[in-house]
Amino acid sequence: MSNSHEEQRDLQELNELVSIENILHSEEGCPWDRMQTLSSVRSCILEEAHEVLEAVDEGDPEKIAEELGDLLHVVLFYAKVGEREGLFRLADLARRVREKLVHRHPHVFGDEKGKSIPEIERTWEAKKKQEKAHLSRTSAMDGIPKALPALMRAQKMVKRVVKRMPEMALGGEGLTHKLLELVKEAAAQEIDLEGELQRALIDLEVRFRAEEERLQEEQNLR
Repeated sequence: MSNSHEEQRDLQELNELVSIENILHSEEGCPWDRMQTLSSVRSCILEEAHEVLEAVDEGDPEKIAEELGDLLHVVLFYAKVGEREGLFRLADLARRVREKLVHRHPHVFGDEKGKSIPEIERTWEAKKKQEKAHLSRTSAMDGIPKALPALMRAQKMVKRVVKRMPEMALGGEGLTHKLLELVKEAAAQEIDLEGELQRALIDLEVRFRAEEERLQEEQNLR
């Protein structure tokens, strides 16, 4: 592992930023920071992530760097709140993601050298599934965050529906048709599309889980 001047500067800047966060959350720090909870700053991480994406779309390196810095601050802020509430520390976050990255990159840190991109992607998914095994997930819908924006959540859900039950997503009465009709109706009647789409996704999830259970019962009877 190289120990370049740039890497040393990166570590120094990160250490100084962590020190600032420690001061802000200390007894002598900022009263507003100390009164926050994980829930009270919930919207901040989504807002900052969207600002990063906007900067990327604009192609402005200075703005991207600034918005990524703000997002990094939110992550460290969450770490300090978690520490104050006795839930976790920054070191716990770093350890977890470090172990995950090493585990999911055996072609870099292990003996699976010379893998193609498709092989790397399959390995990533297999390792990810292995890591989540303890969560006892029973449905393909498990693991999709309900807090995602509706369109992003829809994309993830539709991808899984198409993969496992394409008949639910295709055809004149399939999900794709219904989503397009929903968009047109919302535009015509000034409907809250985000809310309506979230409700439509709830309906899809209920129907999908019911179909999964039905198929599982049929398989058990064979």
